[in-house]
Amino acid sequence: MNQYRYRQFAYFVSLAVLLVLLYLVGRPAKLTVDAGGEARTDSGGLLAQTRAAEGFTESQIGKIDPASSTIKLATFGMRGVAVVLLWNKVQEHQKRHDWNTVIALTNQLVFLEPHFTTIWEFLGWNLAYNASAEFDDYRERYRWVIRGIDFLATGVERNQLAPKLCKACGWTVSQKIGGAGSDENEQYRRLLKEDEDFGLRHDCPLPSDRDNWLLGRRWYHQGEELVLQRGVSLMNESDFTFFANSRSNLFSYAKWKRKDGIFGEEAIRAWENAAKEWMEFAKMDLATAIPEGKGLRVNKNNYKSVKRTQLEAADLAKEEIAKVKRELDGIVLNLKETLLVARWNEIAQTPGQRGTLLAGLEDAVNWDETDARPRTELLMLRDYLEKNQPDWRTVLQKDRDTLYTPEELELQKIPQMFLEEEEKKVLNKANESVSQIAGRVNGLITLSPKVIAEEIQDREDVPREKKSRAREILSEIDQQENSTRLSKMFRDIVGYDLKLRDTAVETTMQADDAHRLRYFARKAYYDGRINDSITGWLDAMRKWDEVVALPQCASMLNQSDFLRDTIDVVKKFVIILDKSNKIFSDVVEADPVPMRKIMWNRTFRMSPVASYDAGLEFAKKEFDRAATETDKAKREAALTKVERYFTILTGAYAGLNRDEDDYMKYAPFFDLRDRMIESQAYFVKTLVLENKPMPEPASPLRDYVELMLEHDKNLAKAKEPLADAAAALQEKKFAEARTELDKVLPLWKSLLDKYPLIQYDANSPVQNETVQFALLYAAALKGQNKPLPEDFPFKAFVK
Repeated sequence: MNQYRYRQFAYFVSLAVLLVLLYLVGRPAKLTVDAGGEARTDSGGLLAQTRAAEGFTESQIGKIDPASSTIKLATFGMRGVAVVLLWNKVQEHQKRHDWNTVIALTNQLVFLEPHFTTIWEFLGWNLAYNASAEFDDYRERYRWVIRGIDFLATGVERNQLAPKLCKACGWTVSQKIGGAGSDENEQYRRLLKEDEDFGLRHDCPLPSDRDNWLLGRRWYHQGEELVLQRGVSLMNESDFTFFANSRSNLFSYAKWKRKDGIFGEEAIRAWENAAKEWMEFAKMDLATAIPEGKGLRVNKNNYKSVKRTQLEAADLAKEEIAKVKRELDGIVLNLKETLLVARWNEIAQTPGQRGTLLAGLEDAVNWDETDARPRTELLMLRDYLEKNQPDWRTVLQKDRDTLYTPEELELQKIPQMFLEEEEKKVLNKANESVSQIAGRVNGLITLSPKVIAEEIQDREDVPREKKSRAREILSEIDQQENSTRLSKMFRDIVGYDLKLRDTAVETTMQADDAHRLRYFARKAYYDGRINDSITGWLDAMRKWDEVVALPQCASMLNQSDFLRDTIDVVKKFVIILDKSNKIFSDVVEADPVPMRKIMWNRTFRMSPVASYDAGLEFAKKEFDRAATETDKAKREAALTKVERYFTILTGAYAGLNRDEDDYMKYAPFFDLRDRMIESQAYFVKTLVLENKPMPEPASPLRDYVELMLEHDKNLAKAKEPLADAAAALQEKKFAEARTELDKVLPLWKSLLDKYPLIQYDANSPVQNETVQFALLYAAALKGQNKPLPEDFPFKAFVK
């Protein structure tokens, strides 16, 4: 009996202990207010504390399908195996494009491993980008994009300490809905504003709240708050690249204002607001993801000791450096120029050294402040030479030539594109040697603050206190430059200065007008008002020319984004001309290339067109020499070389007509077009002298030249009297027929000279028309009992 009571007592004690443990583990968190009105937070039991630490909410607990096989594995302590099995199945169904199954499996996976944020990012991207691309209807694509966004938003909800997941959500909303600026993005933005269900799910009930750029900012800010307020580390991503996203969205929002048809003060104010927040961003003291000390990567042990900086530090340092440099220059007036002239005379003692500076002296005017070469010193030297040695270019060229052998100087006369491989190697080696000398000479004339400060120390006419100040200034400059290296680096990474330059352009009334004209020209096209659209596009291009001419826009011609966006105006214009059969209309002929400077930089800045033109002039001279050569063997060798030159040239010019730049065919630079036609003409003339047929496959420029010939206005004029001449011949009015044909004989001669390809292409309609003219002319002469003139250029066509 006593044993039974002891056992019963033990049970009660065990039950009491378990109840206490259960209470300690499961006690909920709660907020209490004491008698003094002060609020106190009770963190609750172990489960409540864990839930708070991991970011779970009550609604998220228990959302796992207990019947699935992988969950059964997990319940037996094999959760890792279950995750691997699910992950493999997800990838297998993704390859089959079975997206509904992918979603079902992913739901199991994220319930099993809710804090494996890579899964959320990976699958959210797949749904928004890859799955949506499977459908043709943009509405269905939009639905899958929204599925991806919803999936990522759920991941943010279940991982409330995951800033990078917030970034993934913000990025997808921002860039997938409105990033590319295409028709699809316009449709997505419209559908998003109409999507009331999305608004209810994501707390943006008004259409005006559902702008993709502003919504993206909301998720970006959520991630930023975790970094700033909760102290969550981004580990190996810098705060700068992370925080830049929400600010960049404001610039995109400003761009889309005008794409949505909003101009004037409101559009300009949007750009100004974006720039204002961007400059506030520059004042933030942020982590760089570069550890203090020797570590290369941020990890759990060193993430609290990473280097920090501010973007505006570089600006402040630049101002301070400029200030003390002026003070340094003022300690001894004209010291810089005196030193520079002394060094110029010093390098003259070694032949060739001065000559290596020729290119720099000529080009320094066009360099910007970021160029590493001594621009200031070269400009000072150039002014000195202009005053004291006006023929300095000729003198330096002769000096530079002393660094080359006679063989290398002869190779320099041949355009680089025509050199054989061995010749290129010889010349490149010589040029590399000269470049090394130039580098040393540039170093000799570079008057850094350190050099100036050292020179001041040796001057007897400088007081001791000024020498001391010079040393202090040098130390200040070194400290400023060292302290701002990180700031400069991250300014480049986030494109800080570029966005401010964009703002300087986009806040001008000229840019606002250009966007307005573009918008209404596009609208006119979709409304079916083609002539209004063509006029609008031309006006827009002229306005962009005004924008580029503004002083604050000078650097934009080197910015790829600006060039890509503005050249789209030309491409849209060409599409409209093409669809309305006005490609070669008087409109284009009268005003062929507004935005010429923009088009040139976008299309040719990576193509050495100037070298092509120089090559053409060189090859033409070589052709004239070969054509007049009397020695047969020399003539054949020279013509073979010339044929090679024009083969290279036609291929190079043809490369300008890239698929993505078809506007070169339809809205060409007329002077460049004529040089391309001329290179093809000389190629054909060379084949004629060699008695060779047109090669197969045809010359790279053949299609282009035939297109230009077909639409040549002189061809249209030359064909005008053919029908009347044929009718006159039918009536045996031979004199009248010849009179009509003589009027256009010079036109036909000029066409044959400009397009000798006519003789070679039997399938060309132009050849048939040329044959028709030649036969009519021969028939008119025959009717008058006159032979064909000996110099008649169309004898081959008559035969």
